[in-house]
Amino acid sequence: YDAELHRLTVVVLARFDLGELPAGPISWAWQLEYNDTDFDQVNDVESNRGVIAGSSGGDNISEGRINYSASFEAAVPILENLDATIAGRYETYNDPGSGGDFTPQVGVAWRPLEGLLLRASYGEGFRAPAFNELYGNISEGFPAGTDFYGASLVPAVAPATSTQYRALTGGNPNLLPEFSKSWTFGFVYSPIEGLDIDVGFFHIEFENLVTTNTLAREFNQDFVNNCTGTFDVDAVCNPFNQYVGGTNISRNADGSVNTISLQENNFEGISTEGIDLAIEYTVATDSMGEFFFGV
Repeated sequence: YDAELHRLTVVVLARFDLGELPAGPISWAWQLEYNDTDFDQVNDVESNRGVIAGSSGGDNISEGRINYSASFEAAVPILENLDATIAGRYETYNDPGSGGDFTPQVGVAWRPLEGLLLRASYGEGFRAPAFNELYGNISEGFPAGTDFYGASLVPAVAPATSTQYRALTGGNPNLLPEFSKSWTFGFVYSPIEGLDIDVGFFHIEFENLVTTNTLAREFNQDFVNNCTGTFDVDAVCNPFNQYVGGTNISRNADGSVNTISLQENNFEGISTEGIDLAIEYTVATDSMGEFFFGV
């Protein structure tokens, strides 16, 4: 196994005050960045040739990419107790399909009372696929699953029990970049000296999520897409999280499975949300330092 990564990075960065408001100066920063990356990775050559059975040999990759980006950030003191931040970033890649995107971010922090901070933010994200996600070698395997659609045909072309099927895993040079949106809000309350109560809510949405699927989900989605309704499964025609463009099951003319792609792919997306809670208390002593308690 041998791997080398060569990267040339050039960054131009500037910081300065952009005017003055009654509550203070507007702090401003901008950055230009250039990245030229070459990645070479060689694994077990004989295993990749298929000479050694039972192993794919790992990914052999020799690729490069160029990335340009321009970003800015401004801190704006709107009032004595109200601050805002505004930021944005544009980046572009020369990978096929990666392209470029502009991602903004805004945030506000308000202190209506002494000891109370209210804050909120909104931001967008962009991620180009990694080298192994794009160019990882294709491996063949035979995982087990139940072909609900094949079993529902008349005559059936698959058993209604778990059976091994030919599946391909690895990279996908046709991947598109991921996109995300997120927003948060919360507060930090300090009712007494040394005590901080931090509560925050977050919501994140991903589009074109780059990941892999399982054989069970492929078979379920394929059955749902066909919506036959003639085979007893738990999730007939329910909306499953699926690949953009449908499933990746290749079938023969009679409906039997030829091969299944479990390669890296773009999913429609997922969303997640939750609440963070932190309670911290610091006790300062004259001779023994500070004691910190937190949950």
